[in-house]
Amino acid sequence: MLQDSGPGPAPFTYQWQTDGGSGGALTNIPGATSLGYTNIPANLYPGGSDYTISYDFIVANSAGSVTSSVVAVTVHAATAPIITQDTSPTNLIVSYVGGTQTLTAAFDGTQPITYQWFANTNGSNQPIDGQTNATLNLSNMLASAAGTYQLRAVNSQGTTFSTATTLSTIANPPDYPPVPADKYAYEIYTNGPVAYWRLNATGNPATSAYPLQAYDYSGHGVYPTYGTAVTTSNAGPQAPIFPGFESTNLAAATTASGNGYLTVPPLHLNTNTVTFICWINPNGNQGGATGLLFARGGAESACGFGFNSANNGACPPNRGKASFCIYLLSRCLFQIGICITLFLTLF
Repeated sequence: MLQDSGPGPAPFTYQWQTDGGSGGALTNIPGATSLGYTNIPANLYPGGSDYTISYDFIVANSAGSVTSSVVAVTVHAATAPIITQDTSPTNLIVSYVGGTQTLTAAFDGTQPITYQWFANTNGSNQPIDGQTNATLNLSNMLASAAGTYQLRAVNSQGTTFSTATTLSTIANPPDYPPVPADKYAYEIYTNGPVAYWRLNATGNPATSAYPLQAYDYSGHGVYPTYGTAVTTSNAGPQAPIFPGFESTNLAAATTASGNGYLTVPPLHLNTNTVTFICWINPNGNQGGATGLLFARGGAESACGFGFNSANNGACPPNRGKASFCIYLLSRCLFQIGICITLFLTLF
């Protein structure tokens, strides 16, 4: 849409002119006699080159007329939808049964563009009912959700599909949900935690064909991702030394660097009071500012709980392997006023 105005004594008359993309003289546009002018440019070169169309505006009254400067508009050739962002995430996506996934893609081209997500979960690529936006949200997924997913974009010039991405589903662990015989796990589970990670995976994060995730035994689908330097299948607190645990209970081993930690997705906690409970087995003096849990927004923006601190900490460094303190970098991500309680049990 083009718009202009003119000063001077009323009444005024208006007239838009164009060269129609010819590059020649500008002539009156029939009926274009208002301050604004809306036009859908002609498709002069279907599937071919862009072109430039020029406009000016004449305003007149009893004293005379004045013509605006020429405005040149570049018109792109009409095209079928063009992928500007292919299906994301790409490659193999793995999710536990009951989990959630979000897929996106983006297109440009001649407007309007309509969208439809397709899934091939049974050997046939079929549209997903109601999924007609550029974002696909999958929730509470069943095992049958495994397959390929892609977005179709359609306009007046044609149809384009994004690249299909593959989703695989993993069955829930055989010990979910916890049963009364697993006393400790059952006690935590039945108390309704926001999330409960037993960290008892047996896969190797460094060699796994997909990012290994920790199962959320709360049933809320919050799945942290193991860093490739985390080790699994370590002995955790086990019966009979630790009553209530299985005699085969496993744990994960983390380090402060080299991707040796687990990354938790957003918890979206609508509260100012949070309690964390964890079993830990420190195997030596911990390095400065190494956290049991922390939030980080960049190299100079983090806070959390750790063993000791070398960066603006509330306790001196090297206090021993069982020491505990709060550490802060220059900008803490926890909101002021939040109350965080951490229960630590050494094993």
